[in-house]
Amino acid sequence: IISHFRTILALRVVIEGLSPEEFLKINDENGPINCGVTSYTKVPARGKTGRLVLECYNKKFYDDNGGER
Repeated sequence: IISHFRTILALRVVIEGLSPEEFLKINDENGPINCGVTSYTKVPARGKTGRLVLECYNKKFYDDNGGER
């Protein structure tokens, strides 16, 4: 999904069950970076059908000079 920052935060609320306080803290303290990536991994051991676990949030896969990291 390619989306804006607060949409990503809303998805985190649904997927991770973030509280309103956690949502506000992330919103206030860890604002979006340009092209930041949020990624989840399915962990089958966490429930009958598996559960998504946050792998990275707001991660930068490039350097400021346009190259890849």
